[in-house]
Amino acid sequence: MSTKSQLVGHWRYTDDFQSCDCVFLEDGTFTGNITRGKKVISGFTGRWSLDNDVLTYIYANDVFNLIQPGYKDCDALVEISEDYYVIKPIVDKERKYLRVR
Repeated sequence: MSTKSQLVGHWRYTDDFQSCDCVFLEDGTFTGNITRGKKVISGFTGRWSLDNDVLTYIYANDVFNLIQPGYKDCDALVEISEDYYVIKPIVDKERKYLRVR
């Protein structure tokens, strides 16, 4: 089973359509942004938790109003190492986030 401390840090997912940067802090908060092309379309904050390999996000704010305050999202944590983690969203394919150093 994965531990919360393994996820603390800056991570990035990139595909042909968009990229997503997330920073998970030890206090259970997170910040991040989604970029499409060269344009940032979402800049968000919220709280996160990890329980039984389910990563839960509760969004507090998005400066571009893409994600509504209070929105809750959950992903299955499939794999994690020091350099990457893989999630399986409920309605999409697996995504691999790489640690940003």
